[in-house]
Amino acid sequence: MKLDAYLQPFFVEKELQFSKAVVIMIDVFRASTTICVALNNGAKEILPIEDVDKAIRLYSNLDRESRFIGGERNGIRQDGFNAGNSPDDYPTEAVKDKTVIFTTTNGTRVFNKCKSAKAKFVGAFVNLHALAEHIKEMTIADPEIEEICVICAGNEGQLSYEDATCAGAYINCFKEMLSECELTDAALVASAIYERHKNELYEFVSNREHGKYLKSIGLEKDTQIAMQIDSCQVIPQIEGNIIKIAK
Repeated sequence: MKLDAYLQPFFVEKELQFSKAVVIMIDVFRASTTICVALNNGAKEILPIEDVDKAIRLYSNLDRESRFIGGERNGIRQDGFNAGNSPDDYPTEAVKDKTVIFTTTNGTRVFNKCKSAKAKFVGAFVNLHALAEHIKEMTIADPEIEEICVICAGNEGQLSYEDATCAGAYINCFKEMLSECELTDAALVASAIYERHKNELYEFVSNREHGKYLKSIGLEKDTQIAMQIDSCQVIPQIEGNIIKIAK
């Protein structure tokens, strides 16, 4: 099995490049984490929208009883939104059985990539082993899957350590679960970052650029939630423009 990682999302995507791949989309701080929490708390589905105005228009067209809108730009909740991008903004009483319109600075943009993939999932630390185990079972059941790719959202086009470290955590899971893995250079880099810092994960990533920025705007608790490995046993699958719990 080939294991690959894209440590930032702005790569040239070729037609059918991912047609034999399962893809994991990662935005640890905070879109991936928040999506896992929202679905874990009973949200019906997540609709990731890149543009704020488009998100508002879509929200306006939904039934009042079934809609919820959340998101941010540069970490700040948008005016008129039900929520920002903090996991705590999506409790059961707010999102259960609702369609969540969701737009963020980095994460929602990356979720629209890799349309030719055999399957696409949202990954984070909070669902690390549940998702890795699910994908392992997929590779056993489907011999046409030749590759597992981890795509990092990064931070405004730049590499972010929290995403790269999480990518390394997934790569290392698959190295242990699967036989005869072939790692690309990028996968080896991600794996090495995780191996070096796995015993001090929160201390490491919370003191990198994005973690320090979230602290500076009063969102340190979000970084703590995002680093709670396996706190959400959910498998968010991206099908078209909708994210739901995988069946």
